Amino acid sequence: MAFKTLPSGCGVCGKMKNLKRCSECNVVPYCSTEHKALDHPNHKIPCELIQSYRDDLEPLEEDSDSSGESGSYSDDSDAEWYIGGSLIPTPLARIRVLPDIYHVESVVAQLDNSFDILGNCMHMTHCKNSRIPQQVPQLMLRLGRDEDCYGFVKHATKKEGDLCRNEHCSHTLLLDYPRNDNPFEPLNYSDEKFLDPSHTIALTLLKVRLLLDLRRMEECEVAVGPKVPTEILFMIQSYVPFSSIVSNSKEFLKSKARREKIKTLDIQIEDLYKRVKKDDKNFWVLLVGPDSRQVADVDPCPKGRWWMRILLNENSVSWAETPGAIDVIKAKVARDNMGF
Repeated sequence: MAFKTLPSGCGVCGKMKNLKRCSECNVVPYCSTEHKALDHPNHKIPCELIQSYRDDLEPLEEDSDSSGESGSYSDDSDAEWYIGGSLIPTPLARIRVLPDIYHVESVVAQLDNSFDILGNCMHMTHCKNSRIPQQVPQLMLRLGRDEDCYGFVKHATKKEGDLCRNEHCSHTLLLDYPRNDNPFEPLNYSDEKFLDPSHTIALTLLKVRLLLDLRRMEECEVAVGPKVPTEILFMIQSYVPFSSIVSNSKEFLKSKARREKIKTLDIQIEDLYKRVKKDDKNFWVLLVGPDSRQVADVDPCPKGRWWMRILLNENSVSWAETPGAIDVIKAKVARDNMGF
C-alpha cells in the first residue's frame, strides 16, 4: 500500500490563504474561481449529490426547529433516498458520498455528520446498519484527533452492552466520551470486548503512531544529542512528534521515560495485532499488500469476503496516511510468514 497525504487548502494547488468553499457542496475550498473551474470535471458528480442531499435536509431541519424539538433523522422521515437499492435517510445518504472527495474538509464533514447522526438517531435500524459508530475512530485519526480517538474507543467498549438492546437505540451514549484518558494505560487488549473490529484496528494504529513518534525522538537524540546543548535538543525533539499526545507531554523528552513507553507500546501493539489476526486472519496481510482491497485470492474470514471488504474500506486510508505505520505491520506479517 502506497503512502498518501490527505490534501488540504485549495482543492487544486493547496494554497492555504484567501479560500472560499464551493457554494454548491460547501465542502471543498478553492483559492480562485479559475481553480474551481479547473477542478470541475473531477468535482462535479460528488458535488451535485452532496448539494441535493443538503437541499433535502435543510427543510427537515427547519421543520424540527419550528416545532421546538431537536432534529430527528428517524425511519419515518420524508427525506430519504434510494442508495444501492435501499431506502435510507438523507444524512446517511450524504455521508456515503463525502468519501468520494479526498480532502481534509471532507473528512471534517464526515465526522461532523457522524456526530449529528449519532446525536439524532432515534431508531436502531439505519444507525446500526450504517456502521457510523464503527468508522468514527478512523476519522478522528485522519484529522489528528488522537486523544478523542482513544477516548471514543474506550468509552464505546464500556457502553457496548447498552447499545441497541431494544427497539430504540442509544447511540447517543457514545457522544459522551472522555477527552483526557491516558492512552498508555494498561488494558487487557487480548480479552477486552471492543465494540467492533474496526475499533481494535483503529486503536492499533493509534498505538503505532505513538510508537513511531517516540522512536523518531530516540533517533533524533542519537543523531543530534551529542552535538548540541540539552536545551537545544529538547527544542528540536518537541517538533518531531506528529501526535499531540506525545508533543504535549514533556515527560517524553527524558530518555528513560521515553524508552519505557516504547517497551510498553511494543507489547500493546503485539497484543492488538494478535487480537485482530485471531478475529480476521487475513486482514493484516491484505492491509499491507499492494492492493489493500483485493480479497478475491485469499481464504475468507468466518463472516465472508464481504466482511473483509468492509474492514479494509473503513481502515486502509487512515493507515496509508500515517507515515511508517504500514512498515510496522509489514514486519510482523513477514515474521509470521517465516514461522517465528
